[in-house]
Amino acid sequence: MIAESIRRHGRAFNLGANLTTQVRAIAEVSDAVSKGDLTRSITVQASGKVAALKDNINQMIRNLVQAKKISALLSRAAISANVQFTAMGPTGLTRIRQKE
Repeated sequence: MIAESIRRHGRAFNLGANLTTQVRAIAEVSDAVSKGDLTRSITVQASGKVAALKDNINQMIRNLVQAKKISALLSRAAISANVQFTAMGPTGLTRIRQKE
């Protein structure tokens, strides 16, 4: 009976430790990304809702990297064409006008 109780508590402890490790990894990467570091991704093993959260954050990072590349490309194109892009709101570029 005592042995069974120890096994049960041991499993609960492992589950808690795993969840703590997963949340810590997600927090570390989220903090780095919020500071502009888009080279990081979450690599910790996870399942269920934590795995879905991990996958969503990793996809968001990939989307930000792609948006950054597109933004740099548009900026270089604007400089070459001597035009000015004005970004307003969540829809992105809303106005393009020739520089004088």
